[in-house]
Amino acid sequence: MTFDGQTNQGLGVATGKGRDATGMHYWKVTKNGKSMLDLGEAPGLTSDRFRKGFFSALVSSTGNYQPILYYYAVECDTLRAKTAITFSPIDENFYIVNLMDISASGSMRRRKTTQISTKEGDLCMTGKKQCM
Repeated sequence: MTFDGQTNQGLGVATGKGRDATGMHYWKVTKNGKSMLDLGEAPGLTSDRFRKGFFSALVSSTGNYQPILYYYAVECDTLRAKTAITFSPIDENFYIVNLMDISASGSMRRRKTTQISTKEGDLCMTGKKQCM
């Protein structure tokens, strides 16, 4: 993984934490290569191909949203969840999808809601299609 527009190498170590046991702890190697900056913990992240500077993680969930696609960014030298896409199945053909803003305290606020096919939702969840 790289940070800062692919100019800084990153390092992630599995912690096994979280609902799916995919928790990771991340560090960024500084430009001089002599030290590492502790970015904190997050689920297993991948660079998002549609949102420059963001990393995404699909996390299983129960209740109203199943699953949730989180988008993280490095802010003030810390990985922070900024937005999320929630998926609520209507039936075998459609999802209700919500774009949520995530505050610094972790609370979510709905910004936009739409309905998509399960095929579109599956492509979105696997990072092959932009969600919203």
